[in-house]
Amino acid sequence: MSAVLQIAPRRAEAPSAELNRPKAVELEGVGVTFGRGAGAVQALAPTTLDVRDGEFLALVGPSGCGKST
Repeated sequence: MSAVLQIAPRRAEAPSAELNRPKAVELEGVGVTFGRGAGAVQALAPTTLDVRDGEFLALVGPSGCGKST
């Protein structure tokens, strides 16, 4: 199966003190689709995420739900 990476435009952000901390992780409009055509499976819809220095992030879900993707 092949994967297709999709990039969407970045969303506007409201200014805040939290945005002054450096980014440890940044995803901008990232999406993943496995396969092509009628058999394609969208594993991750276009997603934008910033994790700032000092923040803690956990991905939680049942086995097989796509956390590794």
